[in-house]
Amino acid sequence: MTYQMKIAEERDEARAEGKAEGLNEGILSLIASFKELSIGQQQAVEQLMKRFSLTHDEAVATVQSNW
Repeated sequence: MTYQMKIAEERDEARAEGKAEGLNEGILSLIASFKELSIGQQQAVEQLMKRFSLTHDEAVATVQSNW
């Protein structure tokens, strides 16, 4: 592997990591907002599924672990 290929690979990994981190922050922010506004967990689940393309099980687990 050349030096340039190694740098490109590391850059791609960093981008993917940054994107995943941003996605997680968005999800946690949505949950916190719903909680502060006294909006139910079911609505939070529905919005996570809609906005972040999570499955129902993923959304439920995320809401339950961060509520």
